[in-house]
Amino acid sequence: MKKLLLVVFAFLLFSATTHAQHSIGLYHLQNVPQQSYVNPAFTPQGKLHFGIPAFSSLHFGYANGGFAYSDIIRKGADDSLHLDVDYLIANWKDNSSIQTKFHTDLLNIGFRIKRNYFTINATEKVEFDMTIPKDLIDFAWNGNAQFLGEEANVGINTNLIHYREYGITWMRELSPKLKGGIKAKYLYGMENIHTEKADVSIYTDEDDFSLTATSDVIIHTSGLNDDSFENIDPVEYAIGKGNQGFAADFGASYKFNSKWLFNLSVIDLGYISWKADNSSYTTQSDNATFTFSGIDIDEYINGDGTLEQLSEDLVDSLSAAFELDTIHQNYTTMLNPKVYLGANYQLNNNFSVNALGQLEKVGDLYKPAGSVAVNAKVSNVLTASAAWSYFNNQMNNFGAGFSVQMGPVQWHLTSDNIMSVFKPTDAHSISVRTGINIVIGRPKKDKDFDGIANNEDKCPKYYGLAEFGGCPDTDDDGIQDSEDACPKVSGVREYHGCPAPEAEETSQLQIY
Repeated sequence: MKKLLLVVFAFLLFSATTHAQHSIGLYHLQNVPQQSYVNPAFTPQGKLHFGIPAFSSLHFGYANGGFAYSDIIRKGADDSLHLDVDYLIANWKDNSSIQTKFHTDLLNIGFRIKRNYFTINATEKVEFDMTIPKDLIDFAWNGNAQFLGEEANVGINTNLIHYREYGITWMRELSPKLKGGIKAKYLYGMENIHTEKADVSIYTDEDDFSLTATSDVIIHTSGLNDDSFENIDPVEYAIGKGNQGFAADFGASYKFNSKWLFNLSVIDLGYISWKADNSSYTTQSDNATFTFSGIDIDEYINGDGTLEQLSEDLVDSLSAAFELDTIHQNYTTMLNPKVYLGANYQLNNNFSVNALGQLEKVGDLYKPAGSVAVNAKVSNVLTASAAWSYFNNQMNNFGAGFSVQMGPVQWHLTSDNIMSVFKPTDAHSISVRTGINIVIGRPKKDKDFDGIANNEDKCPKYYGLAEFGGCPDTDDDGIQDSEDACPKVSGVREYHGCPAPEAEETSQLQIY
C-alpha cells in the first residue's frame, strides 16, 4: 500500500507541473488586450489589435494545498530520493486540492468604433482539480489505529474539463468617468470528468477492530470511453461533438476622481451540457457498505478453505458492496464563477497602486485571493508591475510583470509567484503568462500618462481629467485648477473654487 501511495503522489506532483493556474497578475498589467479576460470593461488603448495565433496569450501554472517539492522529496544518506509522507500529512489541510490549468488563445482580435471597443476570441482551455482528504493519506500510510471509533473520510473529488471558448466582448465608454463591458461566450466541450458525489468513508470498530466502508458515489465522464479516441475524425472532434454551453462576463470601471479608479467584474457565469460519449458511474444503492471482520484462520488451516479462496471471497464481497452501475446519460456542469473587486490610486504621473480581491467558487468551496501591486509607466514603450498576492492559502507570493511595445508589436510577461520561475522546487504554485499582440493606432505621446495625447492635452505636464481637457482638479471639487482660486481646498463655484464664508454657512443653519 505504501509503495502504491508513493507512486500516486509522485504522479500528481510531476504531471501537474506542466499545466496552469489562473493568473491574477493579468489584472494589474495595464494596456494588454487580454486584460479584458478578467474585466470586460478594461479597454485597450489602440484602435485595432490582433494576437499572434496560439501565441497571443499562453498561460501555464500549478498549485497544491500545502507542500512544495523540496518539502516532501528528501535526499537520503545514500543520495537517493524519498517521499516524506509524514511531513505531507502534518501540513495537508483537509479538503486541500491540486489544481492545474492551461489556456491559450487560438484567435484574439479587437477594434474600436468611436466610444465602443469590440473583441472576438477563441481560447482553448484545459482545467484539472482534485480534492484529496487528509484522512485518506493518513489512513493509507499509517493504518487505522488512530481512527478507532471514528470514520475516516477517504473520498477523492476529481474534476477535469477540456473546452473551447468563443467570445464576443463589447466595451463602451458610458461617460468620461464610467466604462462598462459585457462578454457573451459560446462553449464547446471536448472531454470532462465531473464528480457529483464522492462520499466514501471507513469506520473502525473500537471493540473488535472490524472495518466498515460506506460508499455513495456519482461520477460523470464525457469523451473518455474506450472507443472515444479510436478512428478519430478531426473535423467531428473539433466542431461536431454536440457538447455545448453558454457563459457571460460582466464588468464596470468608474473613475471617481483624478486619483481613484474602482472596478468590479463577474466572469464565467455559465454551463456546458455534455451529450457525446457520456458514461456515468454510480453505486448501486445509496450508502452501500462492506464490513471486514478479519480472517478465521482455523477454517483455512483445519478446514477445506484455501488462502486463494479467501482472497476471491473477499474481493467478491467487496465488489458486490461497491459495484458501480454504468449508465449513459446527458448531464450539465457549471463553470467556476469568479468575482473581482479592485481599486487603483494614482500616486503621480508615473506610478499607481492597485488593490484587488478575488473570490472563486469551485464546486461547493469558495477560494479567496487578493493582491496589492505597484504599477509603473516607465515610458510609452514599457509598463511594469510588482505585486504581493495571497492565494492557494499562501501569503508569500511575490509577482511581477511587464509589457513592452516595440512599434506595433506588444509582448507581455507576468507571473503571480516570480520565485517559482527561478526555484520551482520551493514553490507551492507556479504561474506564468506570456503573449504577443499587434496593436495599431495607439494614442500619441502622452507625457503625463493621463490617456490624453500631448497635442490634445491643455496641461501636458500634469495628470488630469478628460472633462477638463487633460488639466487637473487637485481638490476634486469639479473646478479645474487653472480656474480654481483655492486649488488645494474643496470649494464652490460661486466663490471661484474656495469654501463659502463662515458667516454665510452660519446663516444657512439658522431656523426661522
